[in-house]
Amino acid sequence: MSEDPTDHRGDHPGDHPHEQPDLSEEESALLRQRLRRLDPAAGLDAAPEPTVARLLAQAREEHAEDLPETRQTGVHDRSRLTWLVAAAALVLVLGLTRPIALPAAAVVVVALLVRWQARRARRITPGEYAAGATALVACGVSGLMWPTIAWAVTGSPTAYTDTMAAWRAGGEIVPLKPWLWMSEWVFRDFDLAATYGPVALALTVTTLVVMVLGPWARALGPELRTWLLAYPAYLALVLDPFTSIFRYLLPLFPLLVVVLGGGWVGRKPRFLGWRTGALVVLGVVGQAVWITELLVFVP
Repeated sequence: MSEDPTDHRGDHPGDHPHEQPDLSEEESALLRQRLRRLDPAAGLDAAPEPTVARLLAQAREEHAEDLPETRQTGVHDRSRLTWLVAAAALVLVLGLTRPIALPAAAVVVVALLVRWQARRARRITPGEYAAGATALVACGVSGLMWPTIAWAVTGSPTAYTDTMAAWRAGGEIVPLKPWLWMSEWVFRDFDLAATYGPVALALTVTTLVVMVLGPWARALGPELRTWLLAYPAYLALVLDPFTSIFRYLLPLFPLLVVVLGGGWVGRKPRFLGWRTGALVVLGVVGQAVWITELLVFVP
């Protein structure tokens, strides 16, 4: 097949100096102003059009961050990292009440990776580097806060983990296995509890992953999707599931966006009223069952 000599889709903007770059009037005016300021003696107004086109193409590459579209995206990036620093400060406070530094750190890493991948199109500023480093340090400090306090007060470097283990079945922290045991306990009235439990647990994990990674959750963005996977994984490693599990699952509230149909990109939620009503009914019935099972004593 012969090559079309007019096809320049893969060419570099500066390879064809006689072609006018695809610029809006605002972009063209902005770049001309920048060129005049950098080299007042260049005589840009009197230069031949091919020369102007070549200079504009070169200036567009060198000053891409100043163009309106890029500025708008850059504002979004800076806003994202501003909230990242605010979230890091919140992690420090939450570190005194909930040990969530590890999943929060995973979210920070993903946010920084997303920004790093866009560095060629939008230069990363020193302030953004500082914001990312601050967020990572805050997560580390939050994770070490209580172990350090417990060590300082008791004199034992394992005081924190020893205390946590005292609340666990068997007096030790065992990752993952308590969830398997609890799944079998839920089906204890069935002969095949040892089969039904693990199968139900696997289906629960699969449902969560599908909910988070499917196109119906794309509007959440990579950071929230990471949180919805990292936080349950963290709980599975450090928590024995029992009566406290529902309050521990409260930070997974962004899943409600997916359940209500608000996670699609470019599509409004469907049957929002019906979905909301179903969730309300499910919550009320669940509370009634939970209270009956835990608080009502029948001698």
